Amino acid sequence: MAGAASLAVAMGIGRFAFTPILPIMQVDFDLSLSDGGLIASANYLGYLIGAVSAAHRRIEAFRLFRTGLGVVVATTALMSVISSLPLWLLIRCLAGIGSAWVLVGATSLVIPRLRKAGRTSLNGIAFAGVGLGIAVAGLTCQALFLSGNHSAGAWLALTGLGLSFAVYAWRCVPRESGIGDPVLVTRNGRASAPHTATSMRDHSGIGRGTDNRRDIDYQPGRAQQLRARYMKELWDRFILFLRRHSVRAEQRADVRESAKVAPDALSGPPWWPLILAYGLFGYGYILPATFLPVYAREIVPDPASFGWIWPLFGVATVFSTVALGVLTRGARPRTAWALANLVMALGLVLLAMGTSVANVVICAICVGSTFMVITMLGMRVGESLGGIRARTLMAWMTAAFALGQLLGPMVFNGFIYSGLPTNYAFFTAAIGLVAASTMIAWSTVPGITLRGQSDEAK
Repeated sequence: MAGAASLAVAMGIGRFAFTPILPIMQVDFDLSLSDGGLIASANYLGYLIGAVSAAHRRIEAFRLFRTGLGVVVATTALMSVISSLPLWLLIRCLAGIGSAWVLVGATSLVIPRLRKAGRTSLNGIAFAGVGLGIAVAGLTCQALFLSGNHSAGAWLALTGLGLSFAVYAWRCVPRESGIGDPVLVTRNGRASAPHTATSMRDHSGIGRGTDNRRDIDYQPGRAQQLRARYMKELWDRFILFLRRHSVRAEQRADVRESAKVAPDALSGPPWWPLILAYGLFGYGYILPATFLPVYAREIVPDPASFGWIWPLFGVATVFSTVALGVLTRGARPRTAWALANLVMALGLVLLAMGTSVANVVICAICVGSTFMVITMLGMRVGESLGGIRARTLMAWMTAAFALGQLLGPMVFNGFIYSGLPTNYAFFTAAIGLVAASTMIAWSTVPGITLRGQSDEAK
């Protein structure tokens, strides 16, 4: 539940709160559709920056997780008091960075913990937090708009909502190692947390203020003992450093042997089909995830009607993630991923063919019911294939996803500036999803395998 709460903050508020508020901001600030696309792109740029920075293995997953939660809540609060387009761009960029940190951190902490407990079926509940955040944020905005509130009140209400979820997640998620966190190896070969400067001072007796000086002044030979212990501690740390890298080298050798790949495969290109397919998915889903309420408003201007599209999107996301185990029963994760891409492409084609109420509703269901399913399946495949570098692979998949969704609003604005119908942008997104499905299917052909591939990930 803590994982669900954290993803509700990161995605439902940090990422997608702007979507249901955009139509009202257009009224409050005379915001154009292209300006809305710029603000969305700033958020997605921040998501890309956050995903790339999260790939740095020296940053603990728990630290990413907590810092990201704080950034998302703070930037949401700032949106309620600022009315400048340049500052909106900066704030939403920072919100995107925080969202990526929470997603990578929560995934690195939650997935291995559930797998270790033998409860992988609960992954759907954890990732249902995204849909829950979308639905709750959409319903909150809908209630506020119907009662006569403006966009500033909506941002403020979402700040309170995000803060409550963040506090719960902050307190419930334990501080433990995640995928890819740095570890040291003790003398008996077991992993332990890295030594800190504080622990060195505690072991050596150095750095305890005036007590040490008092001991040195009044206890003969105490200074020599402290120096000897300090030098011994330094030597022990050097030995631990050598053992840690030795164990990591042995682990990499074991992975290469078990996967039966070339020694340089851990840094070679076979990951690219998975990363590129995930990037095309990011481009494909982001257009409806950004502009669907705007299209609904063009058809039905009354907020009492068009405002329900985004909560419907979120409800479809919740049901699909919770029911993922049933929906994909008997199917390989990558096969299910390819099929989900095609369902999403169908919704985009319908929206591109005509903006009727039925097409908008079907698109909301098709995209809402698949985008988190694809996210979960992609992360599951990445975690399985990545081995000891799973967090790095998942971070780069997230970066490709962020780059794809960054291009989405930019392409959309390109159609606006060129005078072409914006419907064409949805056609390009559908084509990208079909291409991603083809790449995923191609990578499952016998003899063509991804690095470290296991039967679970095929």
